Amino acid sequence: MRKKRRSGRFKFKELLPPKPVILWVVGRMYQSGWEFQGVFDSEERAMADVKSPDYFLAPAELNKAAPETTTPWPGLRFPYLESPGVDGESK
Repeated sequence: MRKKRRSGRFKFKELLPPKPVILWVVGRMYQSGWEFQGVFDSEERAMADVKSPDYFLAPAELNKAAPETTTPWPGLRFPYLESPGVDGESK
């Protein structure tokens, strides 16, 4: 039986860290806190679940723990409360 020869070519993909998987969390704010509404694989799908001004969406990296201390959630936003820019896009 013949042995397989290993290619001498270098594979750059083996050196690169895996691309993080970003999921989109949708929540609803209340005076006493917030309630989980869903998690989506794209920002567009998450936006489709935002139903009123008290809903927010925020990115979350899969398999990444949150800090132990209370910190602002990077990327959290309330789409209903964003004012449209000149080109119709959110500011």
